[in-house]
Amino acid sequence: MEKQIFGFTRAEAGAYVLGLWKIPPRVTESILLQFTPNETEYNGVNALTAVHVSAALLKPATTQKNERLFDIRLDTAYLERIGKLDRLPTWEKLAKKVAQHDD
Repeated sequence: MEKQIFGFTRAEAGAYVLGLWKIPPRVTESILLQFTPNETEYNGVNALTAVHVSAALLKPATTQKNERLFDIRLDTAYLERIGKLDRLPTWEKLAKKVAQHDD
């Protein structure tokens, strides 16, 4: 919907601004590809992994009216490709713990 209305996504806008600020490419990539992490060529854990997994597992408490804004589907193919799919249960427990702490 963002792309249709504005011609770009918030991830693309954020990455563009980070590029202007000369933020390191791996950090900029983590914002740009947060919805589609499997598009990276890198096969290790990095900032993109952290941004994607945390965004997919942690949802703001105020999403009832704007739930679709925070709908990021976890890319298990990406996690499998980088050899970290087995870490998912641990990350889910951590996310649950963080979410409970925020209440």
